[in-house]
Amino acid sequence: MTDRYIAFANSPVGRRLVGAVGLPSPLRLERWQAGRVRPVDGPLVIGGSGALAEAVLPFAGKLTDAVFAAVDGQFELPRWTAEH
Repeated sequence: MTDRYIAFANSPVGRRLVGAVGLPSPLRLERWQAGRVRPVDGPLVIGGSGALAEAVLPFAGKLTDAVFAAVDGQFELPRWTAEH
């Protein structure tokens, strides 16, 4: 979605129209900025058991300060809870 649609859909008039027509109401995404220490602000939760999840593990700690698993005992990571 373009930024113009996001701005319109999140405006008071746009929100009303988007809801009436049944279009998606998007959230404004955080954009990456050059010079950031970590690409991901906040915790990173890794879920699933496929090759992609295993491929992310070696460098996940470089992306953010806190890495969690979606379920207990997965990838030897602490389990994500709402308190994090």
